[in-house]
Amino acid sequence: MQPQPDDLMLFVQGGAVQPTFEQAEQALDLASAMVLGYTRGAGKSASGWRDGVGEVVLTVAARIIGNPHQVQWRNQAGNFSVMRSDGFKGFTLAERFILDRYRKTAI
Repeated sequence: MQPQPDDLMLFVQGGAVQPTFEQAEQALDLASAMVLGYTRGAGKSASGWRDGVGEVVLTVAARIIGNPHQVQWRNQAGNFSVMRSDGFKGFTLAERFILDRYRKTAI
């Protein structure tokens, strides 16, 4: 599966938050980056996401849309800065089960 913003918007339809197309796009980009970081690039092939990994991207993006406080951010203006450090706490057990098939580890 190659998750698209429309897929995410349909997936979270009826929930407390209905994202715009741009928000869905950003959530998918962020989820993709987290998945690629966890698998160290092995979760994606030349033809797209490997089996099950696209679905993990979709569920992580849905959690980000549902609770945007999972994203760490920092604002700075001159010497003044504001930072919220409660970020993404990790993948669920089911997501890790799928991603661990593709994760590169040290020998």
